[in-house]
Amino acid sequence: MQHRSLPVPDGLVGKRVDAALATLLGFSRTFAAEVIQSGGVLLDGQVLGKSDRLHADGWLEVSWQEKRGPEVIPIEL
Repeated sequence: MQHRSLPVPDGLVGKRVDAALATLLGFSRTFAAEVIQSGGVLLDGQVLGKSDRLHADGWLEVSWQEKRGPEVIPIEL
């Protein structure tokens, strides 16, 4: 599990949460939406939805599971 806790940067105030996570943490918008939908994003202790907007002087907490690629299973010939 990965976790980041940080203040809302001035440049992201008023932005949608999914777009802000993509900018701030380098997530794809799809992955950001998955993290948000799983309840992994809080602003000042409140769980956010993907269309919620960030506000000034807020404290953002983001928790997510790293995605793994497909598992490779060797085949015996």
